Order: sequence, then structure tokens, then C-alpha cells
Amino acid sequence: MICNRSKSVEAHVGLRLISAEGAPVPVPATLLYASEDPYAVRVVFYMDKSDPNGPHGPSITEPSISAAPAPYRGPSTQNIDAGISWSFSRELLREGLHSPSGYGDVRIWPWSGNRSVAIALSSPDGYALFEAPRRVVKQFLERTYSCVGEGREDQHIDVDAALIELLKLPDADTR
Repeated sequence: MICNRSKSVEAHVGLRLISAEGAPVPVPATLLYASEDPYAVRVVFYMDKSDPNGPHGPSITEPSISAAPAPYRGPSTQNIDAGISWSFSRELLREGLHSPSGYGDVRIWPWSGNRSVAIALSSPDGYALFEAPRRVVKQFLERTYSCVGEGREDQHIDVDAALIELLKLPDADTR
């Protein structure tokens, strides 16, 4: 499969928030990947209390290639269009399909007889455990690898631009 020019992948997915207090709660989410940040994936959780189905509804849809989402900047969580975004390694998500992976803030492992994937998130504010359909996560990852192959992430990073941004240096051409 060939990626479009934007080299991004987006998949809307219905997650389930697992709670100790009662039945799982459906949480609509979007998985995002952009070749501009080739080592990372993002998941945006929509928890609009006025609309329990959120902007995309709880249904699971097939991953699709779409226009590039805004590049990720900042800490591991941020508000994005009324959603909460977490960013973590694409490799962590891939490994979590087959065996427990991750330490600290994000941990992922096979769940429910390997039909699902558990995604555990923790922060100073609390802890959340989500169940995601394994098939959708796997298809999403396959599409990300069609955009940027495994082991080829470094070919999609503009190191000079990243250093200029990091160090706030003027562009070399303007000196």
C-alpha cells in the first residue's frame, strides 16, 4: 500500500474504560500517526460528558489514511479539540499486541484471550485502563508501517529543523 503525500494514518476506535466500580464505559478515541513524528503514535480520547458518543461515536471503524494531524508538541498529554491526547512509542504499541510492554506511564499487553489489547495509562492525576480491539490496533499499525517502514524512522526526521526548534536558533540560510 502506498501512502498519500501527507503520510499519516488515522483510525477511529471504540475503547472500553475498565473500572472497578461497575460495567466498562465506552470511550470513543482516535489513533493517529504522522511520518513527521515517525517513532510515535497518539491516541486521542473523547470524553464529552454532554455527548456520551463523542464526536466519532463508540463504533469501531477501519483505519484509514487521512490528512496529517497536527504534529505532536509538548508533554505526553494535551487537550486536542475537546479530547485528551497521549503520545507514546509505536514500538511499544507493536510489542503490546503480543506480550506485556512498557514501564511507567504507558503499559500495553494482550487482553481477553488475545482478542483485545489493554492500554494502561498513569499520571500524577490518576490511572486508567482501556480495552482496545486487537484487530483495529493491528490494522492501524500495519498502515503506519506502510507509511514509514520499521527501522526507517530516522529517514523521516529533519535533524537540522529539530535542532533549530529545540535551540531556537535562526535558520542557517538567514545568517
